Amino acid sequence: MKNLSKLLLLLVLCAGADACVTQKKKGAETSKAKKGYHNLTSKYNYWFNADELFRLTVDKMNQGYQDNYNKIL
Repeated sequence: MKNLSKLLLLLVLCAGADACVTQKKKGAETSKAKKGYHNLTSKYNYWFNADELFRLTVDKMNQGYQDNYNKIL
């Protein structure tokens, strides 16, 4: 059972590495695995960059805000 799981993991890693290549021969079509991989990474890159921008904006706002404890609410 352990050998089967290791073989399956190796197969998945090899397939993932093959899908990562972005260079293609002139006139050749890309495989569905490659298209799926690049669609997946582009989607999550968008979310990651949006989260990073949000986090940086909140940090900047928190640094720029100063509490005034003398002012009555």
